[in-house]
Amino acid sequence: VQIQKVLQERPNDPKAFAGVGDLYFDQHKFIDAIEYYKKAIALDPNDIDTYNDMGLSYHYIGRSDEGLKYVEEGIKKNPVYQRVWLTKGFILATKGNIDGARSAWETAYRIDPNTDIGRSAASFLEQYKRVAK
Repeated sequence: VQIQKVLQERPNDPKAFAGVGDLYFDQHKFIDAIEYYKKAIALDPNDIDTYNDMGLSYHYIGRSDEGLKYVEEGIKKNPVYQRVWLTKGFILATKGNIDGARSAWETAYRIDPNTDIGRSAASFLEQYKRVAK
């Protein structure tokens, strides 16, 4: 009820829609999250974080290829947005494309090795170092 009230009060606020999407995402209600992320992107096509979250949501409902499309779109719009590269690596690794995953994580790490995302990328690279290509 509170959520609907916020959206009624702020019907053109992409952050409000992304926030609702995040609430559903955190509850693992990914199909509901996607619905709100789509609205957020329609209102703000430059919200790279929402492209990232949309990509993960599709991945988690078994539609990884569709998720990768959103991740790639986010990368096109902002190639130095570190988190979207981390997500790309995660999805690719899950699909078995270890070389592609490593490449994405290396990019995430190069953008800034001193952030939490950079450290996560380094951790993934270390974890997958011994995995056959």
